[in-house]
Amino acid sequence: MLGVTDASFGSSKKVKKVDDGKKHSMFLYVAFFCALHLTKQAYRDLGICTCITLSASLQLLAYSLLLVKVLQSRSMSGVSAKALQCHALSYACRLSSTVWLKGYMPADSTAKWLYQALDITSLTIILCLLYFAFRRYKHTYQEELDTFDITYVLAGCLVLAVLLHPNLNKRPVFDILWTFALYLDMFTMLPQLWMVARVQVGAELEGLNAHYIAAFAASRAVSLYFWFYAFREFAPKNGDFNTKGWAIMGAHVIQLLMLADFVFFYAKACISGCVRAIRPGDAVQTGLSNSFEL
Repeated sequence: MLGVTDASFGSSKKVKKVDDGKKHSMFLYVAFFCALHLTKQAYRDLGICTCITLSASLQLLAYSLLLVKVLQSRSMSGVSAKALQCHALSYACRLSSTVWLKGYMPADSTAKWLYQALDITSLTIILCLLYFAFRRYKHTYQEELDTFDITYVLAGCLVLAVLLHPNLNKRPVFDILWTFALYLDMFTMLPQLWMVARVQVGAELEGLNAHYIAAFAASRAVSLYFWFYAFREFAPKNGDFNTKGWAIMGAHVIQLLMLADFVFFYAKACISGCVRAIRPGDAVQTGLSNSFEL
């Protein structure tokens, strides 16, 4: 009898946590869309370049969803600290340029402070998550599954940034840092997808984790939309092949292809209303199966 009671109590606690997670995610989505509406009302010169700011805001939404998940569960289970380290480095390099140079800023009024504020807030959340992973909730961090070697990604992105970088800042060091951040941003989710793929069959990836990856994928799609129109600005004036522009486009396409499997099943699950859990063992190494729960 006691065993049945304990099982029922444990089950009710789990259901309560799921319900709380749904409420928190819904609140974040509502707040996000309200903020978008207020921004549209406050800024009158929005255009295609605003996609950069929109992409940054979607990334902030992604990290906020992940932070809520960690605080709610008091666990870093299923979260890749190596992915967070890559994110932090990417933001630091980009902010080294955008906080004081204008070469890679949106051409609208969001460049005055909003764009930088979004990136700084995102970086702050990432640093908090890293603190949770290595200090406060270290006992829940699945280090044995977070085994993707980011050294090669960092080295490859740095070499590519040195060889192929725009010069809109007219300062080679900061042009390289901004370009390195851009290339690195395209591959920051690799450790997370790798970790998801290594989770044992039947293990669950919480709904908020799924929302986090999906929101990040949305930010990449918006960024690709912007660069589809903007990459021509990097074309050489002498008419040579636009190597720098196509390198940026190629990096975006590669990342979206890596996320395509996840996005497909995420969208399918959202439409069917039965997103419950991700069972990575049933999928290929990008990592996702056709079973979720939000």
